[in-house]
Amino acid sequence: MLAHRLMAQGQAEGIFLALPTMATADGMFDRVAEGYRRLFAEEGQPPALTLAHSRAGVRDGFRALGLSSGAAKDETYGDEEETASAVCTAWLADDRRKAFLADIGVGTVDQALLAILPARYQALRLLGLAGKVLILDEVHAYDAYMQQEIQTLLEFHASMGGHAILLSATLPQTVRKRLLAGFATDAGAPENLPDNLPYPAAFLASADGLHIHGLPKPALGAERKLDLARLDTEAAALETVIEAAGRGDAVCWIRNTVDDAISAWNQLRDQGFSSILFHARFALVDRLRIQETVMKRFGPRGGAADRAGQILIATQVVEQSLDLDFDTMISDLAPIDLLVQRAGRLWRHMRPGREGVPCLHILSPPPPDNPDAKWLKAHMPGTAAVYRSSARLWLTARSLFGESDRTQLLLPNDLPVLIETVYPDDRQCGVPAGLEDAELHEEGREGAERTLAKMSVLDIGKGYSRTDTPWESDTQARTRLGEPTTTLRLAREDGGLLVPWAYGGAAGNAVPFEQLRALWALSEISVRASRVGGPCEDHQETDQVAAAKQFWPRWARRSIQLVIMREGEGKDGGTWNAVVTSEMGDQRLAYDPLKGLWFVDAENG
Repeated sequence: MLAHRLMAQGQAEGIFLALPTMATADGMFDRVAEGYRRLFAEEGQPPALTLAHSRAGVRDGFRALGLSSGAAKDETYGDEEETASAVCTAWLADDRRKAFLADIGVGTVDQALLAILPARYQALRLLGLAGKVLILDEVHAYDAYMQQEIQTLLEFHASMGGHAILLSATLPQTVRKRLLAGFATDAGAPENLPDNLPYPAAFLASADGLHIHGLPKPALGAERKLDLARLDTEAAALETVIEAAGRGDAVCWIRNTVDDAISAWNQLRDQGFSSILFHARFALVDRLRIQETVMKRFGPRGGAADRAGQILIATQVVEQSLDLDFDTMISDLAPIDLLVQRAGRLWRHMRPGREGVPCLHILSPPPPDNPDAKWLKAHMPGTAAVYRSSARLWLTARSLFGESDRTQLLLPNDLPVLIETVYPDDRQCGVPAGLEDAELHEEGREGAERTLAKMSVLDIGKGYSRTDTPWESDTQARTRLGEPTTTLRLAREDGGLLVPWAYGGAAGNAVPFEQLRALWALSEISVRASRVGGPCEDHQETDQVAAAKQFWPRWARRSIQLVIMREGEGKDGGTWNAVVTSEMGDQRLAYDPLKGLWFVDAENG
């Protein structure tokens, strides 16, 4: 609505929505596609809508839009002549860089951040964002490195006269001040925000300064009660899942790591219960299939019969921006802002039969009075590895379960206090002595990440000049600082040839070049580089491998590993296996289209 008002007043010509992940961008794209034409006047050429992320070109809905957009509106053309708007949209859809030139763009935030990094086509991306309303959803979801990048992006966008809308229900004040400072550099953003800020609220930064507007709560719906219950063990969490499914609930358990999600799925299967597993370690073709199933079953249009007794085991891929709705939810312990986001998928829509108060079950050890730095690792090592600040997790658990294993929140009233308790301006506030050193280390690490981001982005004051910083390909430039990843392309043998995992045709059938490129892209999985260093000896550049790679782009041949999957036999039937090298030597990996990819000890597997 705000973006449309700016467009109607002639202050913007289009919109770009930036989301945290490809899955959230895909979900938003589907929602925008249903009504984006209403943002524009009916006369003239229909607006172009594009999806911008590294795998947009293989998504069926987007490719179909690129081929058909505008055909129904451009009635002045004959049936045999391709319309101008269809040609325009298809041209824009052909390249994620050109997607920024479309009237409406939806994509990952990474595509927008490449506009402020020394990467090829940077100027094209920046030009495409100029004149658009930049909408950043879930801005709380980024680490210190990306927050600094976003701050720079806002500075560039404001300097070009652009408008930005940042969305979050759980943004700490420290992060809000930095983002306001990025956009309102010239206006002199305040170093300190006033106490007792209204919640919810809109913060407007402009050349006139900062204006804070409290939003009327009735406009957002009635206050909501949310019960919270702590679960001590995985066994208790599994029991909660099974009981809820038994009474006909649609159930979701959000795990913090892929390995933990696979473990929960295995345990349910071993006890005779079927469930859907959804995480990031699937080949893209399988991940898109699962995502579509999840959206149909648990989305707003999911029918009662389709949802009843169904179980979803997922990771953070369902945490944000996906319109999903569950009757019962279990979550591994996470920082308070992420728990609130997960709770947003609980009783999200009005459905018959819902009475009382929804309950979010949280798997967490009891928060001790005097914890040490390993208080969580002993119970939930995966969670401790993903969320490195043990103090933030302790403060979250302590705020929710300090006095009892059950509590109740009143939303949105209780959110500001909870968020600021876990993320105070003074990071050491409320941190127990046993966690102080670990938190000081974490504070230093985040400061180093922000410094590294400042060194990596372009300096708007210096303009374009020769520097020691190399300009990289936009496929190689890093927008995220996490552990390096390796992209695998899964292949299998078919009629003596290596074909993409996503290929479903008969052996020997000719496949058009463009379709073959898409099939290889749909066969990709990203894994931590430390776990996969390359193919084992029998996967080296044989004639068979060379034939499979001959149609790959040069950049793909340099940076992507081909992994030949061989179908298991006996008890392993239905599971595909391969051996790869890693920092720990040869390692066997396994793949199942329902379970994803997992690593098996080469000796014991």
